[in-house]
Amino acid sequence: RFIFQNASPSVYRAAFDGWPYSQEIWDAFPRSEDFRMLLDRLGGFQKVFARPPYAVYQYPGAFLPHLFVPLSVMISPHPEALKNLLLTKESFDLPVAFVLRRPDNESVLSTIPRNSDPKELPQIEFKRISAVKYRLRLHRIRTSFPLVFSEAHHRGWKLSPGLPTAGGCEHTGDFVRDTAQPGSASAEEIRTACTQGLLSATGPDFISTAFHGVIQNQNLPTGSLWETWRLPALNEKYHLRANEYANAWWVDLDDLQKQFPHALKAREDGGFDLELILEFTPQRFFYLGAAISLVTLVGVIALLYTGMAKRAHAAFFQRKKPRDRYSKGPGDR
Repeated sequence: RFIFQNASPSVYRAAFDGWPYSQEIWDAFPRSEDFRMLLDRLGGFQKVFARPPYAVYQYPGAFLPHLFVPLSVMISPHPEALKNLLLTKESFDLPVAFVLRRPDNESVLSTIPRNSDPKELPQIEFKRISAVKYRLRLHRIRTSFPLVFSEAHHRGWKLSPGLPTAGGCEHTGDFVRDTAQPGSASAEEIRTACTQGLLSATGPDFISTAFHGVIQNQNLPTGSLWETWRLPALNEKYHLRANEYANAWWVDLDDLQKQFPHALKAREDGGFDLELILEFTPQRFFYLGAAISLVTLVGVIALLYTGMAKRAHAAFFQRKKPRDRYSKGPGDR
């Protein structure tokens, strides 16, 4: 929603000082004039704060969700070509994803359409379980589509198809809809989404209004810590880098029907519903390490307790043991 700009000509030199950076590297970074031209091309941005060399621009009432399906995918062979494309294109249909063509993603990019019909794109319902795990339920899947997740790109992020979702809204308890929280959906919006099959659970927790085809629904199941540990993930070749920092996947419907037919649920109005679990898998090593540490700690405490108990037991019976009448005690002569 907000873009912060530092127009100081020395900003790159200060941030990237010393070897291996040089004037050639600094000149390759975007200039402030290019940045302003890009905002003019995008349109709708307003400058809400200015204190040279700093400025803040706002796009009123619009921002990209954490997870979204882009309307268009812009593919360029290298960063310079992408910059030229951004500066020459008259307008963009948000949301949009920018992808650089690389040798490892060439085969996948060749199958991705540049523009999509909004009516053909799936609707997303998701729950943020933790910083490293999300549950997604995609509705009305009719064709293959790109999915963007706005977290720093890492091969450890994996998408695993789950079990088919139940039809309709599962009510998880009586509640009064709180619309005071920013972005919260009204009761009428929730009823409409349920009727259209775009919500699969309701309850007292946060449900957002639909934005760019995305609804955050914190009433979805949390699931167990280990639910994905035996689930296969989407092929890594479909894992892309979008916008030069974010994770993206090409969700190939044909591949899903071949590899994960159990995960797709046919809808009465056409298309499929699909549950995906998005998880940062290196976190599993932390869980395993924590479990091993806990077991080790419990074992050490048990050994210490057992040893102390044995010593106390032996000392107790040593005191109770009757002394031999013919043996000499410490005071005997």
